[in-house]
Amino acid sequence: MKTIKYIQSLILLLLLGVTAQAQDINELSVKDVNGMRGKIVSVPIYLTNTLEVTAVQFDITMPTGSQVFIDSTQVADNRRVDHIISGQSKGSQRYRFMFYSPTNQALLGNTGRLCNIVFKVSTYLDDTQTYDFKLSNIVFIYLCLGS
Repeated sequence: MKTIKYIQSLILLLLLGVTAQAQDINELSVKDVNGMRGKIVSVPIYLTNTLEVTAVQFDITMPTGSQVFIDSTQVADNRRVDHIISGQSKGSQRYRFMFYSPTNQALLGNTGRLCNIVFKVSTYLDDTQTYDFKLSNIVFIYLCLGS
C-alpha cells in the first residue's frame, strides 16, 4: 500500500513539473502589413518570451518576386543589448535571419517587436490579394546561468 501511494505521489510531482514547464511561452509571430506593388514595406516580427532569450533564428518565406533588403533589417532598440543580426537568402523566396549577442546577453523585455524585415513588393503581385508570410525553423537560445 505504501508503494502505491509513493508511486502516485511521484506521478503527481512529475505532472506538476510538466504543467509548470508548459507555462513558458516563447513565441515568434509576424504581423499583417499593407503594401502596394513596387513599394518598400516593413514586416514587423514580434517576440513574446517568458524565458531569457539570448539568440533567435528563423526562416521567413516572402511573396514571390519580393526583394528583401537584409542589410536594412535591425533589432529593435528596446529589445537589444549588443545584439546583431545576420541574414541570408536560402532560395525559393525563403530567408534565414539570426539575432544573437556576442557577449551572450539576453534580449530586453518579454514582449514586443524584435525587428522589421524590409522588402520591396513585387510589381507582379495583385494589390487586391492577401499574401502570407510564413515563419519556420524557429530556434530560441536561452540564457543559461551557472557554474
